[in-house]
Amino acid sequence: MKEITRQWFQLTRDPRIEHTERTLASYIFQEKEAISRNAKIAWCTQKGHKVHNLQHDGIIVSLARNADKHETGREMERISGNALGYPQPVSVDK
Repeated sequence: MKEITRQWFQLTRDPRIEHTERTLASYIFQEKEAISRNAKIAWCTQKGHKVHNLQHDGIIVSLARNADKHETGREMERISGNALGYPQPVSVDK
């Protein structure tokens, strides 16, 4: 993939050719973030939580009535980790 990215940057005269490895890492991280985000969205929808906003690496959610935010956070960590195949922390704010 690094070589394909380098060749594309060379063909298109993209200045990022100097740091192809950084661009490739960014692409891989974006894909992992999407996998985690989509798993959390599906779980929230199933549980009756409302997803308001997509973030680059997460979501903003209004919890269903009587849902505990810390328990919900733990469940979303579990769902995300299962989808990714490794642990992924979830932040619970407000």
